[in-house]
Amino acid sequence: MTSGKQHNTNKGQKLNVQPIRKPEDINMAEWFLSQNKMVKRDKLLFQFGINTGLKASDIVTRKVGGNLGTL
Repeated sequence: MTSGKQHNTNKGQKLNVQPIRKPEDINMAEWFLSQNKMVKRDKLLFQFGINTGLKASDIVTRKVGGNLGTL
């Protein structure tokens, strides 16, 4: 059964992802995140990533209270 969605044709390819560097781009990202239901969670994760330099994949593997005193 087909869902009608197109599949990702870039599967397996490495993407060149760069960090957000310009303050106006950071502000735009924060504004975009504030437009949904999960504002507090999303902005917290975004700020955590910006301030620690961690990738999203590194952030989502963290547990609450798992690294107290190590940052």
